[in-house]
Amino acid sequence: MGTAAAETAKDFVRIAANAGLAKEVITLLGRKAALLTEQVAALESESAHLKVENANLKTQLKLLSREGEELSRDTIKILKLFFDRASDLSTEEILKSSNLKPSVADYHIDVLLKKKLLRETTVGMQTLFGSSVPKFGLTSLGRRYVLENTIN
Repeated sequence: MGTAAAETAKDFVRIAANAGLAKEVITLLGRKAALLTEQVAALESESAHLKVENANLKTQLKLLSREGEELSRDTIKILKLFFDRASDLSTEEILKSSNLKPSVADYHIDVLLKKKLLRETTVGMQTLFGSSVPKFGLTSLGRRYVLENTIN
C-alpha cells in the first residue's frame, strides 16, 4: 500500500512538471509529496502495530470467555463463597453452604477450574488408613473476577 501511495505522489509531481508550472511550485509540490509519503509510511506502521495489538486482545478475550460460556449465578455464588471464606474448600463444605446437589456443585467447580478461577489445592485420596477429600482454592484470577464483577 505504501508503494502505491508513493507512486501516486510521484505521479502528482510529474503531472505538475509536465503542466508547465513554475519551478518553485514543482519543488514545493515535490516536498509535499515526500511529506505525504512519510506520513503514509508512519500510518501503515501504526496500523500494523494496532493489528498486532488487536490480535493479542482478542486472544486475551477468548481466554477470559472460553467457548462463550458465561458464569451462571450459582457458579458466581460458589466463587464468591471462596472469596468470602478466604480459604480452601472441599465440595462437602460448598454443599453445606448451598442448596445444591453434589453433581451440580461438581459441575460448577469444573467450570471454575476450566476458567482457572479455582485450582485444586489438595488431591483427594483413599488409602487403607482412611481418605481425604479434594480441596480447591481461589486463584488470583478468581479474586480479580469477584472484585470486578460482583457487588459485596
